[in-house]
Amino acid sequence: MTERAEKRIDRAAVRRRRDEVIQRLAEFGLARGPRRLSPNSRGEASHFRGLAAALASLGPVFSLFGIYLASRADLFKPKDCLELAAIPDQAEPSRGAAIHELFVRETGGSIDENYSIFEEDPFESRLLYQTHRARLKNATEVTVRIAHPELEERLPGDAELLPLLEGAFAAEVIADFDLERAITGFRRALAREMDFVHQVDAIDLLAGDARDFDMLAAPAVHRSLSSSRVLTAEWPSGPSVADVIAGVHKWEIRRAGGARTFDVDPNDLARRLCRVWLRQALLGAAFPVDPRPESVIVVSEKRIAFAAGSFASFSSGARTNLRNYLLAAASEEPDKACSYLLKEMEEGQSKAGQEDLERKFRQVAPFRDGGWGGNSGGDSLAEQLFVQWRITNASGCRPSFHLLSFYRGLFLIAAAAEQLAPRRDSLAAGLDDVRLMEVLGQFQEMAGVRGLGDGLDKYARMMVEMPGKLDEVLSLAAEGNARLKLRIVEAAGHKRQKNSLAAAASLLLLLAAVVLLSHHLAKQDGEGAWAEKIGAVLCVLIGTMALVAASRTR
Repeated sequence: MTERAEKRIDRAAVRRRRDEVIQRLAEFGLARGPRRLSPNSRGEASHFRGLAAALASLGPVFSLFGIYLASRADLFKPKDCLELAAIPDQAEPSRGAAIHELFVRETGGSIDENYSIFEEDPFESRLLYQTHRARLKNATEVTVRIAHPELEERLPGDAELLPLLEGAFAAEVIADFDLERAITGFRRALAREMDFVHQVDAIDLLAGDARDFDMLAAPAVHRSLSSSRVLTAEWPSGPSVADVIAGVHKWEIRRAGGARTFDVDPNDLARRLCRVWLRQALLGAAFPVDPRPESVIVVSEKRIAFAAGSFASFSSGARTNLRNYLLAAASEEPDKACSYLLKEMEEGQSKAGQEDLERKFRQVAPFRDGGWGGNSGGDSLAEQLFVQWRITNASGCRPSFHLLSFYRGLFLIAAAAEQLAPRRDSLAAGLDDVRLMEVLGQFQEMAGVRGLGDGLDKYARMMVEMPGKLDEVLSLAAEGNARLKLRIVEAAGHKRQKNSLAAAASLLLLLAAVVLLSHHLAKQDGEGAWAEKIGAVLCVLIGTMALVAASRTR
């Protein structure tokens, strides 16, 4: 067959697929023109539920686009995003021959050459890939994730047909929605998610973070048996967050040393999930962009692992802006929150435009402007953020690509936490935990200044910052689940004076302890070292007790 004939056949196939998509959208009342039927003609309970059903029926590319939109809380209300999130992330397994051919093409060797056991039937088959259990030649148990070969064949043609969804996002249904920009964001995100090399690099970064953060687990990846379309790894075992949401809370984990049973508390898991994700986004080397519940593994009572999807990281400047944005939003400081969020937008705002946006931020009422729906009180930190994002989008601001990654990841984590612990503000509690971790880390860093030889400027800076850091630590620890804004109620004059003197004395004792310890470390084994060390420990104990006493009488 000639190349010209093949092109004619391809064009004919594209036309047939186009007609199929238009007809299917019309059946769901989502197409423009004469083929459009009445909305919800299939009796769907909501527009977004009908949209989800239509996208799921159109194959993997349209389904993936719907799942992507489900994480865009800057475009739709949370309850509408949850309707789209119901699109099944499932696909028919690819044929054995196609899988073997792809493996050879990607790794340069056959499956039989590299694994002593390879289960031909995958234990899961998602829209992007399927996963097989296998055993290496050295008897190591692994899982092998292989991209669907058929998806790459269908992706170019179906991606070109996504603009046919314009009728599904008509102005009378969804205002301020830019379908073209959404498609561009989807294609970019999908390219990253389909690249397993990107995932392997990110997993290495997570493994580095896991060494210093014992609430995070990461798999061991075998790079020699991984490529852009194949990923071989030793994944941690345990239930997924989706399993816990489904109501199964007791699990048995089998390891070489025997079986172990542990219970999962959904309320604790919700807070821990938010804490780990926020820690990675604000303090870590990489964070997951699409941490869907079925892809987050509960390794133990304290550790979780992100087992699939794409990852991202921020520059130090972007990380600082987002951290300050979250803290300002949690502290109910809308002007500051608006200012920091605008710094991460692609398009700047005029002074008048920023003032108008700040005014809208001050008027945000999540319970009125759209929250989770159902039994939600509509006043959680997450719902407040989602309303702010939609207001910013409606004002003409467009988030940068890395900010979109933050939006998507935070929404999916918050949505999972809401399902695990309804009516609890798990995101705010997780942010409290991360802020406390950050402050304690800063305090330890300040207390670790070694020797006078480092310069008196370090001690001067430490003396200025230490009172604030200590007060922040005590405040965060005492407030627990409270919002981060420090609220000090003024007491009577003599009580304030007594507390101030106690705090000042305790801070001087702590500072003396730091100086003594630093001087001792600089001297190494000089005369009187042990006496100074004992004195430093006593100063720390007395100073801490005085601070606690002062905080309790405040």
